[in-house]
Amino acid sequence: MIDFTRLKQRLYSDGPKGLFLFIVLLGILPAIEDFSLFAVFGFSITKFHVHEEFRLLYSIPLYLIPIALLLVMHGKSYSRILGLLPAFFAGYVHLIGTSENVSLEQYEALIGILHFACYKIAFLYFIKEGKLRSLPFVLILIVIWILLDIQHLILFLTYTILVRFLYLALKQNISIFKETGMKRTLFLMAKSFLYWSPLLIFIIPGAIISSKANKAAIDQIYDHTFMESTDQSRKYKRDQFEKDLEYSLEAEMICMKEAVENGTGKMYTIVKNKTEKLDEEVGDVYKGVFKPKLTDIAPFFKDEDCGFWGKLNFPCQAKNSAKETVRDTYSEQRRLMLSGLTEMVRNSANSTEEEVKQSTEQINAAINQEIDGAIGYMKFTVQSSFDMIIFINLLLDIAFGFLILKSFMYVFSRVAFSSDDENYVTLLESNDIESKGKLIKHGNEFHLDPKTVNEDYYLSRSFEPSGRAPKFSIPQWKSAIIGRILTRNYAMNKVILKSRPEEVYFKAMGSHEFVEWDIREGEEVVFHFKNFVGMSEGITISALVSLRLTSLLFGRIIFTTAKGPGKLILLTKGEPITADHVTANASVATSRIMAWQKNTRFNVESELNLVDVFMSGIYLKKKENDLILIDADVKGPSKNGIVRFIKNFILPV
Repeated sequence: MIDFTRLKQRLYSDGPKGLFLFIVLLGILPAIEDFSLFAVFGFSITKFHVHEEFRLLYSIPLYLIPIALLLVMHGKSYSRILGLLPAFFAGYVHLIGTSENVSLEQYEALIGILHFACYKIAFLYFIKEGKLRSLPFVLILIVIWILLDIQHLILFLTYTILVRFLYLALKQNISIFKETGMKRTLFLMAKSFLYWSPLLIFIIPGAIISSKANKAAIDQIYDHTFMESTDQSRKYKRDQFEKDLEYSLEAEMICMKEAVENGTGKMYTIVKNKTEKLDEEVGDVYKGVFKPKLTDIAPFFKDEDCGFWGKLNFPCQAKNSAKETVRDTYSEQRRLMLSGLTEMVRNSANSTEEEVKQSTEQINAAINQEIDGAIGYMKFTVQSSFDMIIFINLLLDIAFGFLILKSFMYVFSRVAFSSDDENYVTLLESNDIESKGKLIKHGNEFHLDPKTVNEDYYLSRSFEPSGRAPKFSIPQWKSAIIGRILTRNYAMNKVILKSRPEEVYFKAMGSHEFVEWDIREGEEVVFHFKNFVGMSEGITISALVSLRLTSLLFGRIIFTTAKGPGKLILLTKGEPITADHVTANASVATSRIMAWQKNTRFNVESELNLVDVFMSGIYLKKKENDLILIDADVKGPSKNGIVRFIKNFILPV
């Protein structure tokens, strides 16, 4: 049930800030559209160009400036001016563009620099002040989808996530760097780079191959279409490509209209003679203007050879599928235009000689109109192909950069904390002392008795305990969404124990055992949903994003936590080790640690050399009196250092 009073209070308190952040995001739409926002050093803008079809994106911020300024004055939040820089920039461009005495092209270089600075600063303002799960961010994703396309949406989402993670990494680790000191930090970074450097064997060739592949794909457009380059040194930049496209389309249009002029006499003869082969003759004339196949105009749209892997070469198959769609669309449009032209010629053939001359002029006008439409379609097709290449390249660059960053941070944290009793890794950012709950082993049987248990429970739908039929429920739908979806625990079964007298009875397979963590109020437990069985209604689950060096060694950056009071039920693969066990204080592989208190402190033990950093994992040893749940040592695939964490770098949940 919705708490309208609480919702009203939240809108009153957070509404002005949320509205302002949405205005900021609307202001950076032009930089999203031309891809300049996603480049690290600006997109190499030396010239500036407003895309005609997207002038609306520059106009929107201008109309919102009065509201935005009122929100700046609200609470005297003058720093919000940084978020309005794109709006002021749009006004500046508008004034120059409408001035008769000032040429926009004359100041393109200066405007390009301002463009880079304004949009980057405004975007970083949102990164600092906004949140990815906020309403303004969700709304801007919808706007991008509607006004632009899914490519821009995916790029903006992934890029924002990456930059947000960078910001959090700096924010969460700055205190550690201060405590370590500049000299010690530089020493650790140099040492970490030494151990991390073997990855350059893959990174450098990968970057070179990616760059060459991107340029080769763009070269294919120039080499296998009507495109001509007017500046070879800049043809890989979007602004230059658009100018080359306009230039090439004008040349193509001239050729088409010359073909129309050459065919005017033939068309007049066809209409006047009323030949039986009228359709064929019209088709021959039409062929001189519009080629039968798109590949006759642009061989770029021929299918690529997918090589040895054939249908298993998914990127190649995806490109060929897209090209086939473009070819089919061109053929269908050409067929419809030819059918309409043939019908027009047939009707004109029954006219008088004077009417024939007039109808021939009308036919030529119709063909010229079709040329304008075809030119627009060709522009869209070629531009879309170029944008797709940029999209794939930028997306790969973002993923590649994220992988490099995470791998280096992992090595750095391993070097900084290994075999050091003074330092320890923890998820807690302060030294607050949490309440201590209790861990209870239940063996391979677990039951909930309505006579002794007062709370209702939410159970994983992966289990089918005896005693109650499933009852569908989605508890705390906004919490830990990614982890729950990936482990199929977003939806759960709710058990209302007092509704019936029967017990709910679990029976585990083989050596698996149930463990119940009685979480006290103020206590927070870190766990993984892959081990989740159920929880009482009082438990609050949430996702914790931690990029602190003291927590990176767990191999993840997104953790799931359960906050009490309540009970959390987990399933182990073998006989579990709890805090009161004699071996609980021994060092253990991170893969065996199932759950621990958020404030649990671990010392790191690992071998530091070029081989073991990559081929061996780390061990963690908890401090005295801290609570922990350790699983049995179950045989499985071999676990290597960074290799084992690659999946977590790409999908860090």
